[in-house]
Amino acid sequence: MAKCKKCDSDIPHRVDIFGKFYYLRTTRTKCLSCSPFIPNIRRKRNRIIRDDSTGLICKCGNIKKSHLSVCRSCIVNDRRFQVREKAIDYLGSKCSRCSYHKCLKALEFHHKNPKEKDFQISGNHTRKWESIQSELDKCVLLCANCHVETHDEIAKRESQIKSLGPMQGPLLVGENRCGCGRIYEINRKKGNSRTKCNSCRSKVQKLNFKQYICSIKGSSCQVCGYSNSYRALVFHHKDPSIKDFNLNTTNGRKALDKVLAELDKCILLCQNCHREEHVRLGDVVSEESLKLRPNVQKKTKNYRNKETRPRKTLNKNSTVKEATKRKQKFNPIKKDRPTKRPPKEVLESLLWEIPSTKIGERFNVSDKAIEKWAKFYGLEKPPRGYWARTRSERPPT
Repeated sequence: MAKCKKCDSDIPHRVDIFGKFYYLRTTRTKCLSCSPFIPNIRRKRNRIIRDDSTGLICKCGNIKKSHLSVCRSCIVNDRRFQVREKAIDYLGSKCSRCSYHKCLKALEFHHKNPKEKDFQISGNHTRKWESIQSELDKCVLLCANCHVETHDEIAKRESQIKSLGPMQGPLLVGENRCGCGRIYEINRKKGNSRTKCNSCRSKVQKLNFKQYICSIKGSSCQVCGYSNSYRALVFHHKDPSIKDFNLNTTNGRKALDKVLAELDKCILLCQNCHREEHVRLGDVVSEESLKLRPNVQKKTKNYRNKETRPRKTLNKNSTVKEATKRKQKFNPIKKDRPTKRPPKEVLESLLWEIPSTKIGERFNVSDKAIEKWAKFYGLEKPPRGYWARTRSERPPT
């Protein structure tokens, strides 16, 4: 295990933050106590509300520019919400199967023919409205529950077509064909008599585990009573601050006692009711969980005077001399050189006595630095191949 360069303690390979594991870089040189790990810096939920005395803090907690009312990310989000609302209105503002229209976040766009799909509508808010409108003509508006049911029906239909289709390619000894069409190896001598490939087996195991934990909670939504599809049921934590891990993605990998303990903190909801609940809560993280997370502040350049920084463009009245003076005035503070440059006479005598690599070893710098020093003093260095020729002309000892 790697050691910290500052305190000589062990650097872990991963870190657990709020029930989620994050793998650290292999090039990390400091431990977590010397250099804390901050995950997902750009996400709003990790940002802490700052003091708005300067007027440069947006409503989301991000730093904004003085001439803008909101930050850049909020401008992009507003544009995305406007395009989404316009697209939903274009398709009728309700689900085409069950006429659901309570929550806009629960409405999704489903392509009738996936082969005709050019792009995904939800992440393409920067396109022209004409191109989005032509793509919307290929879609139907569905709620989240109906969207899951539609994809379940499509998957069932495709598996039936594959199982009834013609067998492609002969089977070899020790091979079997799954219902999905894949060929997998078997070994009946070791008692392996399975009839499905690894992919189909994992899907069945995930569905069986989901059915088991849903049956503990009643196998139906605790708000509206929906129970048509297990894939449309999700577990919602009543208090996010006591959440240890996500039950919707465990797939039976956790110990059963841990899963049952986490189930007591949750209620079973359908996709539609889950999104309605998060809209009602406003996606707000509790203050206790925010206090536990470190403050993330934007890095700024170390200028002497931050309020009056040099501008890239010149004014019409200003001259070139004034601009150069302004740049010199507000240049950042330069650090002292780690190695002082030797006098001109010393460097001139050394350049023709020993190679620049040997000079660099004396002053603890590279040969490139010696070349820059000679250029600064206006000295001439030996030409290319000079030291090789002198070595060959020297008589053997």
